[in-house]
Amino acid sequence: MSWLKDALERRTVWPYQLAAEPVKLEIAATALTGKTEVAAWKASNWRGRRGKAGPPEPSKVVDASARWDLFTENIVWDRLQLRCTASIDGAERFPASAVSFGLVALCKNTRYRSAARGSFNTGAAEMVLTIQRNDVSGQILLLPVLVLINPRRAPAGFPDVAGARLATGFPVTIFTDAPAERPGGGIEIQWRNFGPQFRDSLFELAIAPPEILLRLNNEHSALKAIVEDLSKTGNRARIRNAIFALIACDVWFQLAEFAAHEMISIEEPEDATSELAVKILKSLSKMIRIPHQEIVQSYDDPAGRAMLSVRIQHALKSGTYQNALITGSVSDEEGFAL
Repeated sequence: MSWLKDALERRTVWPYQLAAEPVKLEIAATALTGKTEVAAWKASNWRGRRGKAGPPEPSKVVDASARWDLFTENIVWDRLQLRCTASIDGAERFPASAVSFGLVALCKNTRYRSAARGSFNTGAAEMVLTIQRNDVSGQILLLPVLVLINPRRAPAGFPDVAGARLATGFPVTIFTDAPAERPGGGIEIQWRNFGPQFRDSLFELAIAPPEILLRLNNEHSALKAIVEDLSKTGNRARIRNAIFALIACDVWFQLAEFAAHEMISIEEPEDATSELAVKILKSLSKMIRIPHQEIVQSYDDPAGRAMLSVRIQHALKSGTYQNALITGSVSDEEGFAL
């Protein structure tokens, strides 16, 4: 498949041929509470595209803005009714009796999965799907597909197994809740000059409830270039990941110390300081998979603090990133046996 697209996407790589044309989906969604309609939304996963002259060309342009944020609109609902129309360009390639349109609804948070099917007869199909509020959380992915239902009439060059997908379309997303915060996410990062007295220092963590600020030393331009590099593979990515892991370990240890101290000594549990401490402990507890009470107790003795440091390093894969950096950067000819 070679769709033109407005945004990056992750797409499953299938072990067999899929149609180059995407399945186009038009959706009309209604949110209800009881029998009362509280919100409605219409969208499609594609956009028309005109050539220099003449009628619109067959569209391969996906619309990545097909997203409904229910939580942003503060909509209270107990079920969604989805009415969808699926179609595909070049429908004449597929025998009507051999294929069928489908709509798959997925929610990873709750492992909810449902589907609807529509007849291919005229190269388009209408499908209806109802989703209950109690079955989902986070986000729902709606994926249109074209599946084979009669293997004996499979089009040439396509798989001949019943249920095989012959084409897919760009997914439509419905957000039902605010996205969960990632541990460590939300810390503001700033570059600043540390001055000649601390020119060789790497970073400074400033905790001023309710904010946390991580300052990085901009004295070293090469370091700044590596830290801000967006490479996913290669030596620059390995160096960046190794630096991040080292900084993150120290940052999390400082945050844990701050939170543990505040939870022990705090007298006003409703102020910004205690709220920040609770937030840090919850995030760290989830990351290193131990109760937040154990994190607080770790600061009662040196052995506990040492084990906490080891747990944080393990959770952040510090050793893995350092090893990847060394393995990728140093060869045997340079005097190291790896």
